[in-house]
Amino acid sequence: MDLEKDEAMKVFSCVALGLLGVVAVACSDADSIKPIGSGGDSSDAGSNSKGGNAGKGGRSSGGSSGEAGSGNAGSGEAGENEAGQGQGGEPGLSSSCDPNPCLNGTCEEIASDGSEFSCTCDAGFAGKLCNQVATNACTTNPCQNGGTCALGAAGNAVCTCAAGYTGSMCAANIDDCASNPCQNGGTCVDGLQDFTCTCPTGLSGKTCTNNENDCVINPCINGGTCTDKGNDFECACVAGYNGKTCSNNIDECAANPCVNGGTCTDKVNDFQCACPPGFTGKTCNTDINDCSPNPCINGGTCTDKVNDFECSCPAGYNGKTCGNNIDECASSQPCLNGSTCVDQVNDFQCNCTPGYTGKTCNTDIDDCAGNPCLNGGTCTDKVNAFQCACAAGYSGANCSTNVNDCLPNQCQNDSTCVDGVNDYSCTCLAGYTGNNCQTNIDECSPNPCVNGGTCADGIDDFTCTCPTGYTGKTCNSTPDD
Repeated sequence: MDLEKDEAMKVFSCVALGLLGVVAVACSDADSIKPIGSGGDSSDAGSNSKGGNAGKGGRSSGGSSGEAGSGNAGSGEAGENEAGQGQGGEPGLSSSCDPNPCLNGTCEEIASDGSEFSCTCDAGFAGKLCNQVATNACTTNPCQNGGTCALGAAGNAVCTCAAGYTGSMCAANIDDCASNPCQNGGTCVDGLQDFTCTCPTGLSGKTCTNNENDCVINPCINGGTCTDKGNDFECACVAGYNGKTCSNNIDECAANPCVNGGTCTDKVNDFQCACPPGFTGKTCNTDINDCSPNPCINGGTCTDKVNDFECSCPAGYNGKTCGNNIDECASSQPCLNGSTCVDQVNDFQCNCTPGYTGKTCNTDIDDCAGNPCLNGGTCTDKVNAFQCACAAGYSGANCSTNVNDCLPNQCQNDSTCVDGVNDYSCTCLAGYTGNNCQTNIDECSPNPCVNGGTCADGIDDFTCTCPTGYTGKTCNSTPDD
């Protein structure tokens, strides 16, 4: 790749008058100048020149590049050099565009591994590496739409555009509608170095400025209707307006229609009166009934006055609208024994403390009235309470609890205690007896052992020790039996 860049620098440094496309020369490896493509074979290029435009540079497919073939004058094309192939070559770089091999252009990688690239040459340059001066940038006439091409200082094409076009290659039609030349609502259509206005009905001219109908622009305002009168117009105004263009709002307040001190505000074909307090109606001629709707609440009776009213309140209420409930608790504090007073309409209610009752909580409640003491208990009344004297065997606030006489358990020998009223009983296991099952029953009394057997008492059982010759539970059997 570096060899190609070195070769390209040699070629570029030895090009003479290339910008004008008159003479093309190239340098060999010894920097000697040789005219290329003079109408015959080029011994260094590899392909024949037929004469004509400058030949394309031959480039090797690997190793150092061959020498460039070039043409001179004539009509034929110069052949590319395909012969000068070098041997070997340098190893590939990680990026074929770094450093940039394109001497007068932009490099773009065209292989994913960075091994190949393509050059986009600047104006006035050509070749694989953009190392050749283009024969003439204007040869292909890049200027469009009749533009004239001339070479710039760098050999690039400079276009002089025909009238109506713009852009570097004269490709864009100048928008003659950009300045909005059409007036009075006309629609602009762009042309070539020109424009056309599509005018609303009644208007004409290049920019829609000619008035053919005086009513087209509708001079009548405020809903007026226009009639064209040749070189004039006439407006038929809606009610409430007059004047040439219906611009004058007729003052309906001029006749002072508002009475009783009302203030007049003019409107369109109308007026509005701002009435003083107490009056209403279109002209403030009606005295307002201040009792409608009835402002007196809580059953009060209303009497109308001028911009005022008076309420006659029922018992228990006062105030302008009878809205104040008289507080019967505030004056006499009627509730006794620490109770709380709640005001009502022309009345009061006492929330009594526990143990008291009555309108003013003056009565002590008899808490024994319902016989709360059970099971024969005797009740004593107290304030919001009672006290029971319980009969034997019972306990609790109202003597409802049977005292558990099995606590502590008096029954012995794993017997079961059964509670009674102020008493208990024991259910003994087999073999025991007594109030508390404390006695082991003597199963040897009377003696169950016969034939002289000796009895030994057990728990719900006995054991007989039999004399010789006897056996069985009670020694009642002999071996012969």
